Amino acid sequence: MLNLYPKSKDMGTNISWKDYILFITTVLFPYYTWPHFIFYAKDILRICDTNKVPETKTENESEEIFGIVYRLQDEVKGTIEEAATKKYLKEEIILSLQMVLEKYTLGSTHFRFALNNFIERTSKNNCSIHLDEDELKLMWLR
Repeated sequence: MLNLYPKSKDMGTNISWKDYILFITTVLFPYYTWPHFIFYAKDILRICDTNKVPETKTENESEEIFGIVYRLQDEVKGTIEEAATKKYLKEEIILSLQMVLEKYTLGSTHFRFALNNFIERTSKNNCSIHLDEDELKLMWLR
């Protein structure tokens, strides 16, 4: 067999492709992955932490929360329908919705986001008014 790559005295000329790819991979992999570990270290540790059991709500607690949200939706809908029949001004509608929302405490922003969408849609359909984000946030501050 004819040897196309004769051995020479230079050290770097006798490297196989397998060795080259292995070397490049071992050098470049840490170089490109270390920023992920630095910037997302807390998330990675949280995912890898097996000692903590994630807190899950029981089925009864979830049903109770959804029941509260549905009652709040019904009360908001009734308030907006009443405002439409009595032809309230926009400020009066916001004030009456503030009074309804202050009865309920929803710590989760997911429910607030969904309720804001419901309030915006219902007030647009029933009263022909558009509530912007600042007005929706104002309703929850009271």
